[in-house]
Amino acid sequence: MSFDSKTNTISSCDQSELTADMGAFFLKVLRDTSSKPGVSKGLVDDWKIVESWLDCAGRELGNDDFQKFGVAWRSYWARGVTPSVELEPVFKKLSRTAKEESWRTEKLPPELIRVFDRMVATDKQIQQKPSNPDREGA
Repeated sequence: MSFDSKTNTISSCDQSELTADMGAFFLKVLRDTSSKPGVSKGLVDDWKIVESWLDCAGRELGNDDFQKFGVAWRSYWARGVTPSVELEPVFKKLSRTAKEESWRTEKLPPELIRVFDRMVATDKQIQQKPSNPDREGA
């Protein structure tokens, strides 16, 4: 992983690493944003889901947390299951690339998939997307 949480910089070389590093960056943004006054309950709830999944309550995020979240983020995109019609081309392209390059991916819990969905699509877009049986796992 080439995401530096102290400087918020990414210096990845390939698509797989870049995708994981973007996830690590978004983890930091989610954590920081969810603690600000006046933030939406939904954002706070999403952070609580991630915090529970990472088992990082009450401590600073470490490299292992960023790594784990980055792999999950990469796995989310590699699945190719989009939360919105508008994002289908991007998800399909990354899914093809993941297969061609044999990205390391993991099965994701449904609640984390829903957090990721909300990170990239609006509630309206998610509701308008026809249901897909692959949406809840992989």
